[in-house]
Amino acid sequence: MTTVLTEPVHDEPPRTAPLSPARRTGLRRWPIATVVLVLLSFFIGLPLVLVLAASFTAKSPLDGFGSFTFANYSAVFHGQGLDALKNSAVIGIGAGSLAMVIGTGLAWLAARTNMPGRKLAELAGILPLFISGFVGAMAWSLLASPRSGALNLLMDALGIPWHLDIYSLHGIVLVEGLYYSPYAYLFLAGSFSMMNPELEEAAAVHGARQRGILRHVTGPLSRPALLSAGVLIFALVIEDFPIPVILGSGAGVNALPSYVYELMATAPAQENRAGAVGVLLVAAMAILVVAQRRMLRGQSYTTVSGKGFRPRRIDLGKWRWPAFALVLLYIVLAVVLPVLALAQTAFSKAKYISSFATLVAPANFTTGGFVAALNDPTFLLSVRNSLIVCLIAGIAGAVLHFLVALYINRSGLPARRVVAIGSMTPAAVPALVFGVGMLWMWTTVPGPVYGSLSILAIAYVVRFTPQGVSGMSSGMHQIDADLENAALVSGASRARSLTWVTVPLLRTSIASTALLLFILSMRELSASIFLYNSHTRVLSVTIFEQWENGEWPAVATFGLVLSAFLLVLTLAGRRWLRLGSDG
Repeated sequence: MTTVLTEPVHDEPPRTAPLSPARRTGLRRWPIATVVLVLLSFFIGLPLVLVLAASFTAKSPLDGFGSFTFANYSAVFHGQGLDALKNSAVIGIGAGSLAMVIGTGLAWLAARTNMPGRKLAELAGILPLFISGFVGAMAWSLLASPRSGALNLLMDALGIPWHLDIYSLHGIVLVEGLYYSPYAYLFLAGSFSMMNPELEEAAAVHGARQRGILRHVTGPLSRPALLSAGVLIFALVIEDFPIPVILGSGAGVNALPSYVYELMATAPAQENRAGAVGVLLVAAMAILVVAQRRMLRGQSYTTVSGKGFRPRRIDLGKWRWPAFALVLLYIVLAVVLPVLALAQTAFSKAKYISSFATLVAPANFTTGGFVAALNDPTFLLSVRNSLIVCLIAGIAGAVLHFLVALYINRSGLPARRVVAIGSMTPAAVPALVFGVGMLWMWTTVPGPVYGSLSILAIAYVVRFTPQGVSGMSSGMHQIDADLENAALVSGASRARSLTWVTVPLLRTSIASTALLLFILSMRELSASIFLYNSHTRVLSVTIFEQWENGEWPAVATFGLVLSAFLLVLTLAGRRWLRLGSDG
C-alpha cells in the first residue's frame, strides 16, 4: 500500500509575500497619526459636534438632546433673534470697514510715505492691542455716556449743544473699529513695505495720478493682504461678545454673540437656541474663508523677485502734517482718552459727577479707592488664577503647538493635511460658541476637569491653536530641513536631532509663541464666561462681573492693572516678538 503525504489545508495560514521596508514604516506611522487625529477630534471636534447636535434638538446635551427639530433655527429668524442678526451684519460691515480704513491708512503712512513721525504711525498701529476690547468699551462708557460721560460734561462746560451716546449701534461700530484696526495694520504693513515701487513708477511715467496709482496698482497688488485682513476682522467683529454687551445692553441693541450670552445666562437657559445661533456664526465664517480663497485663486501677486529694489516713499506734500494729525487723533481716541477715563474713575472719591469742573477738581482725587480695590480678596484671587492659568496655557500650548507644527511640516506622517486643517478650525469658531461646547463636553466627561482651573487652561490652549501652530510653522519654514537631516545622517536619533538641532534653532519662535499665548489668554473673556466658578474666576471675568454690578471704581482699577500688565509684558518680551528673528 502506498501512502501519499500531503500538506494540511487548514492547519496553518497561507503564506504571503513579506512586507517591504517602506510598507512596514508606513504601518508604524499610522498609529501616531491616529493618536493625533483622535486628540484633535476630541478637543476641537467634540465641542462643535455637541453645539451642532443641540441646535437640531429640543433638549440640552446634558439632558439627552431630545427630539429632532428646526424650531431653534426658526426662532433665530424671528423677533429678537432676527434683530440680533441684522445688528451683527451692520456691526460687521461698519466696524470692519472702519478698522480696515484705519489700519490700512496707518500701514500705508508708516511704510510708504514721508509723513513726519512715521515711527509714531508704526506705534499707533499696534498700541491698542495692549487694551482689551472690553476694557476699551468700559472706558468709552465713562467717556461718552449720555448723562455723565466726561466728553459730554466737557461739551456742556463749553456750551456746545451736542452730546455723544456711546450706548448705540453707532457706538459699538466706533469702538469695534478702533480696537480691531491693529489687525489690518499687521497684515498690510508687511505687504506695503515689500511692494516693488517700480510698478507704481511705471504707472506714474505713463501719466497716472497718485489716486489712480493707489486704485489701480497699489490696491490690486495688496489684494491678498487686504482680503485676509478683511475676512479676519469681519470674523472677529461678528463673533465679539463683550463690546456689544457692554455698549448695547443699555440701549436694547443685541448682536448674535450677546444674544447667545443672554440665552445662556437667563433662567431657564435656552441652550438649544444658543446652539443654533452658534452654528450660524460658524457657517458665516466658513463662507467668508471660502469666498476669500475663490477670489484669490489662479492669480499671481508676486512683486519681489531676485532683482533688488529700494522702497520709494511717496511725497504727501501739503498733506504731510494733516496725516500726522490724523495719526495723533487715532492714538488719542484709542489709547489716551480711555486710559485717562479709567485713571480718573479709579482715583476719584466722588460717586457722582455732575459737572466737568467736579470731574477734574484736585480735591476729588484720592488713592484710597485704588488701594482698596487692589486689596480686594476677589481681585487677588482672580490675579492668582489668571497667572496660573495663563502660565500653564503659555507653556503647555507652546509645547503642544510645536509638536503639531512639527507633525505638519517635518514628520512626513500620514494625514498631515487633515491635521493642518484641524489645527486651524478654532479660528473659524466664535469663542463664545466654543466655550458653550466646552461646557457641555467637560460636564459630561468624567474626571476632575470641570470646575477647576484646568478647564480654562485647556480652553485657552485649544482656542489659540491656530495662532500657536502658525507661529511655530513660520519659524520652521525659515530653517532648512537639511540641518536636521545632517544630524540623522551622522547617526543621531530623531529625538536627539530634535533636542540638539530643531529646538535650539526655534527657541525664539517657541518663546514668542509662549508669550503670545500668555497675553492672549490674559485678555480672553468670551471663552471664559461659561467655564468658571467662584473659585476659578480669572481677571477678565472679575472685571466683567464688576461692570455687571455697577462697581465702576473697581472696573477702572482692574482695567488699568490689566492694561499696564499687558503693556509691560509685551515691551519686556519684545526681544522674542521680533518677526523673522529665527532666520
